[in-house]
Amino acid sequence: MNLRRNYIWLLPLLLILTGPLWWGTAGWLLGPRTSGVNVTPPAEHQLNTFVLQRVALSQARNGVDDLFVAAEQLNSGKAADELEMLGVAGTMTGQERSLKFTGGTAKYEPGKQVLTVGEQVKMETSDGYRLNVEMLRCLTATRQIDSDKVFDLTGPGLKLRGHNFMYSLPTGDFQIGGRIVGDVF
Repeated sequence: MNLRRNYIWLLPLLLILTGPLWWGTAGWLLGPRTSGVNVTPPAEHQLNTFVLQRVALSQARNGVDDLFVAAEQLNSGKAADELEMLGVAGTMTGQERSLKFTGGTAKYEPGKQVLTVGEQVKMETSDGYRLNVEMLRCLTATRQIDSDKVFDLTGPGLKLRGHNFMYSLPTGDFQIGGRIVGDVF
């Protein structure tokens, strides 16, 4: 019997028996390098989130653009069918009239076809009326603009301040409510 050949089996046996002592260190040495930041997988409600910079949205009806909105930033909203925007400027066009608006924030709900613009909104119609208000809603299906906030309206021969209004883009009519203070000249 050759004694040297029996010693060859001692090395694998020794490695297996002492393995629990050195496997962790070898795994750390041979494993990938990480920054030490623990990354948790996103929650289910975070899977559909996105942020886009300098975005332009347009809505067309019968092949004609009737709503155009440019935003500095576009985010996914809290609901699945909601878009939130920052730094908004846009136009809404009709057959005879159009209007331009700017605001700090906006929220668009495509299912309801409602664009809500907020934070120091300025609106100007093609008829020459200028409106300053804190928040307004653009109802794109009926092509109406409304707000229940305090507003300042200036136009040809008038200067008004009131508490709520509605503007119809097809007819060019304003409906003003609440307490109204104004000058007609």
